[in-house]
Amino acid sequence: MDKLAVCTDACKGLEAAMKTVFPQAEHRECFKHLMDNMKKKFRGAIYSKYMWLAARAYLLNKHEYFMSKVIAASAVVLPWLNEHHNLLWARSKEQTLKLFAKRMTISRALKGTILPIVVHQMNVPSKGLGHSKVTKGDRNQAEVLVVYKDEEVRRHVVYLDQKICTCREWKVSGKPCQHALAVITTERNPNMEQYIDMAFSVEKFKATYAGVIPNITDRNQWPQVDKGESI
Repeated sequence: MDKLAVCTDACKGLEAAMKTVFPQAEHRECFKHLMDNMKKKFRGAIYSKYMWLAARAYLLNKHEYFMSKVIAASAVVLPWLNEHHNLLWARSKEQTLKLFAKRMTISRALKGTILPIVVHQMNVPSKGLGHSKVTKGDRNQAEVLVVYKDEEVRRHVVYLDQKICTCREWKVSGKPCQHALAVITTERNPNMEQYIDMAFSVEKFKATYAGVIPNITDRNQWPQVDKGESI
């Protein structure tokens, strides 16, 4: 089960069960549940703003920067997180049965290599990269200089053949970042699919939703069981 990742809420019982049943799996925690718990103890927009930014950050230094804002607001935040929420932060999905049914239907109509919606997500931002300046070292390597509205300048290096950018977004997400897109679009009629990780392939999507989740009756029809004690 070393390839399994399980995302749960902050239930300590589930955490203990995970260690017993799936000891080698990666245990993640739903970030929404984390924030629901946090709001009960720490109030203020600074927590919700910077915690979400920290959860979504790709670079470690950015994560630490946003977390420093949270920690500066209260000295007890970090000890509280370490004690009660020390798992990897992740997102949860609801209505799994309906989601599977819908996506199974979608998967049957899909063709091609990469999911069309993912390719579309890359093509749209690739048309608005006028603020990026590309300097190529060779076909597969380039520097990308980005000038923001506040005149802040940042430079990253993109390695197309390795699917890597020094901003780390491409490696983490599996989809080209804005710097990579700036380099890719310097080519004539680029094949966007070849730069997207196979995790977003039609084949993987079909495999994900090929299984069947058993339907269940309402709880009034469940067998009556004598538990012996009240929980």
